[in-house]
Amino acid sequence: MRCIGLACVMVLLGIAPASGTGIRAESTTAAADWILHNGKVVTVDAAFSIHSAIAIAGEKIVAVGTDGAVMARRGPKTQVIDLHGKMVLPGLIDSHVHPLQAAMHEHDHPIPQMDTIADVLAYIRTRAEMLPEGAWISLSQVFITRLKEQRYPTRQELDTAAPHNPVIFSTGPDASVNSLALKLSGIDKDFQVRDGGPGYIEKDPQTGEPTGIIRSCTRYIKTQSTGNRKAERLDREFRLRQLFADYNAVGITGVIDRNASASAIEAYQSLLQQDALTVRVAVSHGVGTSGTIESIQKAVKAVADHPLRQGGPMLRIIGIKTFLDGGMLTGSAYMQKPWGVSEIYSIKDPEYRGLLFIPKERLLPIVQATVAAGLQFTAHSVGDGAVETLLNVYEEINRSMPVQATRPCLTHSNFMSEKAIRQCAKLGVVVDIQPVWLYLDSHTLRRQFGDDRLRYFQPLKSLFDAKVAVGGGSDHMQKIGSFRSVNPYNPFLGMQTALTRIGRFRDDPLHPEEALSREQVIRFYTANNSVLMFQESAIGTLEVGKFADLIVIDRDLLTCPVESIRDAQCLQTFLRGKRVFVSQEQPIFEPGAKLEVLAKDGAGGEGPAYDPEMGIFSSGNGHINRLTPDGKSQIFRKDAGTNGLLFDFQGNLLACEPVKRRVTRTDRAGNVTVLTDAYNGKKYNQPNDLTLDSKGRIYFSDPRYGTRDDMQQRDAQGRIIEGVYRIDPDGKVTRVIGREVERANGVLVSADDRYLFVADNNNDAIGGARKLYRFDLNADGSVDLASQRLLYDWGRGRGPDGLKQDIHGRLYVAGGLNRPNPPAEPATDVKGGVYVFSPDGKLLTFLPVPTDEVTNCAFTGKDRRTLVITGGGVLYQIRTTTPGRVTWPRD
Repeated sequence: MRCIGLACVMVLLGIAPASGTGIRAESTTAAADWILHNGKVVTVDAAFSIHSAIAIAGEKIVAVGTDGAVMARRGPKTQVIDLHGKMVLPGLIDSHVHPLQAAMHEHDHPIPQMDTIADVLAYIRTRAEMLPEGAWISLSQVFITRLKEQRYPTRQELDTAAPHNPVIFSTGPDASVNSLALKLSGIDKDFQVRDGGPGYIEKDPQTGEPTGIIRSCTRYIKTQSTGNRKAERLDREFRLRQLFADYNAVGITGVIDRNASASAIEAYQSLLQQDALTVRVAVSHGVGTSGTIESIQKAVKAVADHPLRQGGPMLRIIGIKTFLDGGMLTGSAYMQKPWGVSEIYSIKDPEYRGLLFIPKERLLPIVQATVAAGLQFTAHSVGDGAVETLLNVYEEINRSMPVQATRPCLTHSNFMSEKAIRQCAKLGVVVDIQPVWLYLDSHTLRRQFGDDRLRYFQPLKSLFDAKVAVGGGSDHMQKIGSFRSVNPYNPFLGMQTALTRIGRFRDDPLHPEEALSREQVIRFYTANNSVLMFQESAIGTLEVGKFADLIVIDRDLLTCPVESIRDAQCLQTFLRGKRVFVSQEQPIFEPGAKLEVLAKDGAGGEGPAYDPEMGIFSSGNGHINRLTPDGKSQIFRKDAGTNGLLFDFQGNLLACEPVKRRVTRTDRAGNVTVLTDAYNGKKYNQPNDLTLDSKGRIYFSDPRYGTRDDMQQRDAQGRIIEGVYRIDPDGKVTRVIGREVERANGVLVSADDRYLFVADNNNDAIGGARKLYRFDLNADGSVDLASQRLLYDWGRGRGPDGLKQDIHGRLYVAGGLNRPNPPAEPATDVKGGVYVFSPDGKLLTFLPVPTDEVTNCAFTGKDRRTLVITGGGVLYQIRTTTPGRVTWPRD
């Protein structure tokens, strides 16, 4: 285990190393892969030096300095970005997240924002309507201190909302449950906590009956998972990809998982092996403390022996995490002085100090075993009583076994003291703090405690002054979305809060003497957190030889109005020298990229699909054509009569076959299986295009172009139905969209299974629909037809055809026409090409394609950043700045 080295100490102390030039560069003169120039490159080195340019070669920074000096590293293949004065920072690091838990929180269904008891009850009613009687309804971490009423929903309110379903509304260690949940858990007026663990069941003083409020003993509530969708390994990895992409979108390139489970670590390892891990992850492995001391010490040793203990710079176990006390949001943080009687927290005992889950005499041998194993120990320690307990244990151990090399940690440590800060400095304790708690919750704490008692609430300035390595985190535990999440993981909100110490609902700062400077707040989320990750020699500053983890943002954090910092936008994010995020304001296609012809003479008519080993497949000249990775054109399936093509999650080629009016699957050996050729005994029109959801369900469109003879899919009035169908894994076929659209063509399920996008392209009828719609998808794969939303209307020209999506949700829609369309309705006002939209339908850019009719597209290449396009029998390709979504190998 490395100790906090000299370079780290110099950065924390702000001591600049000797330097006599305006540029730092490697001695080699090899050309750079990337050069960013004409900007404000804030290195966050010991001197906090600022330059105008930076160069990257491979994974590392090779030069930082003036434009002229750095541009000397330019070669014929160097990609050059003119920053136009924009700020460049080291990649931001979040010192406290729970990625897998957060990513999977809405896996089964979306959960709305809840600000009032009415919101909570509305959600529970909705779930009760969707779930069968007797199924559990669980809602967690909607903290009552963040609700307008600042109380739990009562047992009676929960009974009314869901009379036939057991309900648990949990916040940290506490919960509110309804009558059925109490009954199923065997909790009545005679129930007592007898297992020696913490907590109690709140009871009505008049009747002795349980009120439904459960304090720190939710372990007695016999909940069962009742989600419609059971999460599988691929689901977890897929959701993590989404979350990490969103982390990248706000500038985060590194995180510490504080309480990682074995399944989370396995998911990170799998993403790393797929080269799909887009943030660095340091792991504090969760260890329970309810067994014997010997069993806990055995668990600690198992963590120390884990192969990832010797992991690399992308993924590594750094220590263990446990829980020492309760929380400030639930009135259970362990304090040095009593909380005081509180209506907000339902505290009636004037001597109540909160909950300490591990007494000192039990904590001591656990921490000793951790330090002896060379691991970092940290514990959830919110109250100043818990902080004092843990620091005293560190101090006692330090007398016989130095702890500094393991970087012992305090996690949360919201309530501190002058003494605690001195102890941290003396022992080399690092501190992990979440400013967003000050932003969200300080108004409640000020009501409860008054400002005087909050003098050392998140004392960031005092910690900096004491040279303690303190880093900023979010405690992100639920939802994807940097502001909608619990807790918000937008680092710019954390920065602004650490600068102003102003919480919501208040205009006056909480002890402004503890506010950080702008330089310090940047260090807080970069250099300091690299120390908490044990990676200060490799990341955290923009210095030659370090990994090229960096971001470009839209404003100067050193000079912009302080109240605008939370609105800062990340424009580009680099990790290990690779660009992993480009904002929608940045170019979508690579600067200088040109449309290239891959194949022609009818080979690129429709339906491109990609297999990394076998190449690009397309429909054309009546066949399924194959362009091998070495550029050879072949016929894969002769006279197949296909249109849309797509690889499923097993690598089989799915195809819509409009000639034979069916949907098929061709396996890797070339065997063809008919998946469906009729619905309710009647032939389809002309199956056209298809898409998959995360459960492997196939959605395909069924329009009819050309002759209208023998149309069998009709409604009760005899009108032709040109809708969308779903094929379930068991073979069941369901029509999910009927006459809500005129003529379904391209279809696409969004990455999170929430939306079905449908291209409605009745292009050969005067006045026909040429529109792009979005429908909400339900967890069971059905379509909410009432949710139909028009995203874009092509008017009189040829409208949308096939469409795909990149990892940031942008839609790439082939469409338009470069020749007259139906008689008397020219389409020259809608040019043919690829229209790129934001997920909500804003047109971002247009790529013109010269052939007469542009039909479809797909992402290809090892990095998934090559877009292939079909049109007029020609197969094109062009490079994009952002990877696309693919189904094989599975995203």
